[in-house]
Amino acid sequence: MKNLFNPDKRVTYFLLLLVMIIPLINPLGIAIKPSTNTLLAYDYVENLKPGSSMILFIDYGMGQSAELTPQVLASLKHYAAKGLKLFAATQVPEMATALTSYLDQTYKAANKEYGVDYVDLGYFAGAESAVGAMGDSIIDVFKADVYGTDLTKLPIFKDVTKLPDIDVMFAVTASGTIPFIRQANTKFGMPIIFSVNAVMGPANVPYVQSGQAVSVLVGSTGAAEYETLIGQPGTASAAMDAQSLAHLVIILLIVWGNIGYFMEKHAAKHE
Repeated sequence: MKNLFNPDKRVTYFLLLLVMIIPLINPLGIAIKPSTNTLLAYDYVENLKPGSSMILFIDYGMGQSAELTPQVLASLKHYAAKGLKLFAATQVPEMATALTSYLDQTYKAANKEYGVDYVDLGYFAGAESAVGAMGDSIIDVFKADVYGTDLTKLPIFKDVTKLPDIDVMFAVTASGTIPFIRQANTKFGMPIIFSVNAVMGPANVPYVQSGQAVSVLVGSTGAAEYETLIGQPGTASAAMDAQSLAHLVIILLIVWGNIGYFMEKHAAKHE
């Protein structure tokens, strides 16, 4: 009986590994209740008219990709389905190639036309000062897209020349939200949807309450909630399934161990 209630540690590790691998391979779709902030972001986009414009800023490196990329993909799938015109750029050099991949998986996969429905502006230097310069002219900051095409020749720039011409900003950042608030919301009153990693969530949610941000999507949980809202479970939903099952196994093992403890204690009293 002692071995039954106190199994080898390898058995415990195997059970945890098993319950985590299965949902990662085949997501179970465990029910997720979207948070208020995720609903705010989703509903805001839902209320935009087809043809409205969105600018995406990727401000994180590959080290934060596991947490933030699912948010990007889920959001872009929604924007493509809503028919939003997308301007995409990154201020992190290593993410330029990744940005192209995100657009391929979302806008291109939705049969959107490059240069008309979306544009890949690639990497830009200058961080906050460059975002500020876009307030005067996006074309002067980039001049050409990632493929070397003159921006003035792309139809998507027909009615857009500067940052205030764009309806909404989607800033995905692991370094800070303040630069975007200063250069877009404070200067032009531009609505901003933020996407941040979990540790940044508590410090940035107050910007929603102050009206400086539309919403703040937080971590893998925010991504899984957004995937649920658009009806397309992805890597974040799979990760939440794995986490939930792992927690369940740990709770059951704790209960099982306590049952064994009290049974042994009871048996010892009657010896």
